[in-house]
Amino acid sequence: FYYYFSFLSLTTIGFAQTQIGNGTFESWEPITDEINEPVNWNSFKTADGSLYLFGGQQMDRRVNARPGSTGTQSARIWSRAAGFGVKANGNMTLGRINMGSTAPSDAANHNFSSTSTTGFSEAFTDTPDSIVAWVKYKPGNTTLGYNARISSVIHNNTNGYKDPNDVSGANTVATAILNFPYTNGGWQRISVPFTYVGTPSNAAFILVTFTTNNVPGGGTTSDTLYVDDVELVYVPNPSFTSTNASVCEGSTVSFTNTTTHYPTSYSWSFPGGTPSTSTATNPTVT
Repeated sequence: FYYYFSFLSLTTIGFAQTQIGNGTFESWEPITDEINEPVNWNSFKTADGSLYLFGGQQMDRRVNARPGSTGTQSARIWSRAAGFGVKANGNMTLGRINMGSTAPSDAANHNFSSTSTTGFSEAFTDTPDSIVAWVKYKPGNTTLGYNARISSVIHNNTNGYKDPNDVSGANTVATAILNFPYTNGGWQRISVPFTYVGTPSNAAFILVTFTTNNVPGGGTTSDTLYVDDVELVYVPNPSFTSTNASVCEGSTVSFTNTTTHYPTSYSWSFPGGTPSTSTATNPTVT
């Protein structure tokens, strides 16, 4: 008799191994004698563009971690009156801010990936399912329905890729963008799924940006946003190979796990076999 195994109820639990650097905001570095920015993240004091000298401090670290965090610190960004009658939104990015115009909505104002500079870009070739973060957002006026924003864009190896200018263009691989409201004075976990609009194999960099208002120059001059524990989430894709598709009674079959996207545990089911279940990575069943 041949036994045909209807065996795989393979459950995988996964946590991402490819992550954004310093997503916990526990590491900071000096920009000036008095101002620090989180390692791997940037704001106005490291901006570029024709108006970069007008960049003020709009980021600092706070001993105010989200509930349940293993760390002690978070990043805070805020908006301010920048002169010329302009409100500068708080802005924190994995890329670099370009300050090119006094008109907030001008295309010369954007964040960009400087792919030749590791401090102003984040190399990234994976395909996460979503991005999560803990945020605490308070607009200066809580009655007008203002929203903060997270924009996460995976793109190809184009140097100088711009957010928002290039987000709908051919160099984009995936986007995860969310406008979120006042969090009523507390921390809130947000989860934003990626939408893949390009070829996943073209992924080369990820550009993540948090702003205190989703409209350039919008909101008030006292909007504040705390950010903590930014993490990419992956859904494992179960797969395997076996030494045989069918065997005689008493024979053995060995299975090799080929699951992708970082599984951390396994649950195999082998009805009629010995063992009938297994949590091994690569089990053998009789």
